[in-house]
Amino acid sequence: MKKVIWTGLLAIAVLLVGAFFLIKEITHAQMPDLETAARLALDHSALNQVEGYEQYTGGPTCYVFLGKDKLGRSMMVFSTKERVLGSEYLDKGVTGSAAEDKARKEAGLTEIIKTTPGLVDSLMKNPSAGKASGRFLWEVYGASPQGQKKYVYLDFYTGNVIATYVLKPTE
Repeated sequence: MKKVIWTGLLAIAVLLVGAFFLIKEITHAQMPDLETAARLALDHSALNQVEGYEQYTGGPTCYVFLGKDKLGRSMMVFSTKERVLGSEYLDKGVTGSAAEDKARKEAGLTEIIKTTPGLVDSLMKNPSAGKASGRFLWEVYGASPQGQKKYVYLDFYTGNVIATYVLKPTE
């Protein structure tokens, strides 16, 4: 009886260790792009210190690195593993919380799920791309009181709503 229990525990341990390494490999397979994009952001922009990052998928898929330059000014840098797509100082535009307030007021969001700095893709055939005053925007993802999920895109510099997309509920 003891042999069966020990064999079962050993099998469970082997499975857990195997699952751990599988998850680690899958996660690590995604990290080289992040590491390369971060290195490019540091080497090819004024960014001196990375304090955080987000992945932006609303236009060109890229990483948004948030941090400071050598003078301690807060900035964001958009980078892929191939190149830096753009950068801007955060004090040049409205804050993320101001963008969330505007999304609540103008798009009827009552729950904010995520707010991400974004980049206008001028190559996209998107009518809202021409409404931005510059290259940057805020993407606010949230829900209305009725539970509708929405993406609200706001101009980074003015805070004006550029576009709102309502997601269809999954069935």
